[in-house]
Amino acid sequence: MKNYYSFWFAAFVIACGVDFLFWGKPIGVSFPLWVLLVMSSAIYLAWKTKMRPARENLFSWSCRFWTCAFTFIARRTFLRK
Repeated sequence: MKNYYSFWFAAFVIACGVDFLFWGKPIGVSFPLWVLLVMSSAIYLAWKTKMRPARENLFSWSCRFWTCAFTFIARRTFLRK
């Protein structure tokens, strides 16, 4: 990448997301939202450099997102008092 502005913008958005989602709060739904933010930043950077992700990676990303979303669902379902 010749222009690092996009990279720094994505890094800044991810850092602000960590600060906003995790500072002084329980993990809960924040973790799946942060993973979605990181994945969308990676897709943005790939799109900006005119690269297309492989189909296997898209499947892998969807599996990762649902795995981290399940941690929130399982926590809410199985730990009720």
